[in-house]
Amino acid sequence: MRAIVDHVDVLVGNEEDLQKGLGIPGPAVAAKSKLDPTAFFGMIERVVAKHPRVKVVATTLRDVHSTSRHSWSAVAWIEGQTHVAPTPNSTSTTALVAATVSRPASSMAC
Repeated sequence: MRAIVDHVDVLVGNEEDLQKGLGIPGPAVAAKSKLDPTAFFGMIERVVAKHPRVKVVATTLRDVHSTSRHSWSAVAWIEGQTHVAPTPNSTSTTALVAATVSRPASSMAC
């Protein structure tokens, strides 16, 4: 991944991808929850400092409550501006997918 990241504008990955794939150090302090985007935005700042061509970095965030119960969110960093998706009240994967699919693209702008 390190060999190609200097040639990309948009990077989509998770915390582990940034750590292992790009050698970016993880957060020094644990986040309040797995849906807390502050730790991820700190990593994004380090990615962009090292790879200034990158204009967009995005990821999904997941907090596992049990085998069948997860909470989901997403974050994006777009040319210095941070965006956080709302976290649905439901932790059901089915409800999240249905809500995402049923919303028109124009209503999903970050």
